[in-house]
Amino acid sequence: MKKFKDFIDEKRGLVEKEGLKAEYEEVFKSLLDKYDAESPAELNDKDKVKFFEEIKKHYTAGKGQTKKGEELTKS
Repeated sequence: MKKFKDFIDEKRGLVEKEGLKAEYEEVFKSLLDKYDAESPAELNDKDKVKFFEEIKKHYTAGKGQTKKGEELTKS
């Protein structure tokens, strides 16, 4: 049987992951708007590369939005 503390720690981790997922989606959608596309599949090869490079600038995996990401999603 799990200890209560372990259970709470597990739930905190899930909540944190959900928050990071929401931030990633926000950056992703903001960049799609910037490129006037509904999906990266609509972009030509050159713009796809730029799109995903910009995601790396605006979002750090496991940490969340960078300063640039926060600026992007607020505008």
